[in-house]
Amino acid sequence: MEQPIIIEENIIEKCINAKIPFSVGVSHIETKNKCLDGAGKDYFLIALHKDIIKTKVSNYKISDNKITAEVTLNKDNYDFFRTICNDFIKVVHCAFGRIYEYSKLASFQKTYRNIREQIHCKKQKENALHNKIIKSKTKNK
Repeated sequence: MEQPIIIEENIIEKCINAKIPFSVGVSHIETKNKCLDGAGKDYFLIALHKDIIKTKVSNYKISDNKITAEVTLNKDNYDFFRTICNDFIKVVHCAFGRIYEYSKLASFQKTYRNIREQIHCKKQKENALHNKIIKSKTKNK
């Protein structure tokens, strides 16, 4: 009896099926070596770190802010992105590249901003509490 061929779902499909807000980025790469072709493109997916963990993908890089994570898209992921690119909306276009959001899910940009605001508010409350404790300790001396 033959073993069934298992085709692994790519990261974009995993995010869509799990309803994870994400963006696909295209960064422009320029090489300094004059002998090589001077430019290229790097394709990557960015989502919240906690959501990337849910996809069970192992090859991701956590951002400096520890909130988001990035997955470099391989050829299969890139090809899939190209087949459904009409379902994406360009949200950023600059000299460094472009960012696209999948239009059929919640906006990754809005989700990220909301989380950043929540963290900022939490830090402000913690700082206010810390200052209050310090003031009360100074009064007691």
